[in-house]
Order: sequence, then structure tokens, then C-alpha cells
Amino acid sequence: MAALGIEVVDVRIKQINLPTEVSEAIYNRMRAEREAVARRHRSQGQEEAEKLRATADYEVTRTLAEAERQGRIMRGEGDAEAAKLFADAFSQDPDFY
Repeated sequence: MAALGIEVVDVRIKQINLPTEVSEAIYNRMRAEREAVARRHRSQGQEEAEKLRATADYEVTRTLAEAERQGRIMRGEGDAEAAKLFADAFSQDPDFY
């Protein structure tokens, strides 16, 4: 072609018609890859959800335990104060009680 003054600069393929079996195989492979990615994302999401639930459960347990501890301390202090007041009152007038 160079003798005719024609230079081939670029050759492009506009369309490829694959056999039906090959097209289906390509489609099935693409679908399987996408499903694998989706499964991986779901698995990662479930793992993260389990971590969040575990953290939340820990925080709930810790908060309730701390509240219970503080409640017992306050109850003990209240009982001690009540006993002190009763003892003070009793010591002022033992005949009254």
C-alpha cells in the first residue's frame, strides 16, 4: 500500500459478534464476580454490625454496673445517716423512744 501512497495509521474493531455460548459464559462470569463482591461486602457489614453490637452491649453492662454501684453507695450513706439521726435522737431523750 505504501507504493500507492496509502499509509495505514490505525485499525479499529467496531463490533465483535461472539457465539451465544461465549456471550453467556462472559455474562455468567461477570455476574459471579459481582455476586462475590456483594457477598464480601455483606460479610464485612455483618462483621462490623457484630462489633458494634458487642461494644454497645459492653457499654450497657458497664453503665448499669456503675449505676448499681453508685446506688448501693448512696443507699449505704443514706442508711448510715438515718442510723446516726436515730441514735442522736435516742440519746437526747431515751424515754421518748
